[in-house]
Amino acid sequence: MDSKESQVKIIILLVLLAIFHIFYVRQEDDITAKLEECSFYTIMEPRIMHSSDYLYYDFYYDHKRYSSSTTLGSEDVGIGHTKESVMRERYWIQVYCNDFKTDRILWKIPVPDTLKYIPPKGWKKIPYGLKEESVWFKRWRK
Repeated sequence: MDSKESQVKIIILLVLLAIFHIFYVRQEDDITAKLEECSFYTIMEPRIMHSSDYLYYDFYYDHKRYSSSTTLGSEDVGIGHTKESVMRERYWIQVYCNDFKTDRILWKIPVPDTLKYIPPKGWKKIPYGLKEESVWFKRWRK
């Protein structure tokens, strides 16, 4: 393969990566706008994790169970996560009021072990002044 051919392949790869990035950013911006428009917070519980990067989960709203799924990575759950470490936790989730399939898991805000009661329609904001942990990945070292 000559250098001209290599340069063309690199340029094509960079263009494809840029297009993917633009669509990804646009999708994230759309989700953020919807969640800012109308959302509630509740607790998500992992249900099934077939591989180390794909998770099925449930949450409840008004006593009805809703199921969804997501990909996850070390930027979400920490470096060195295992299926067991992800499956034994509960997580905050922000859900769009008009379409419960539009949500965002808030991985970095820990759910206190003492939190037992979840209002049937969730919360309008994260309760008890909970915020992101500065060293959030420490939860995986239990």
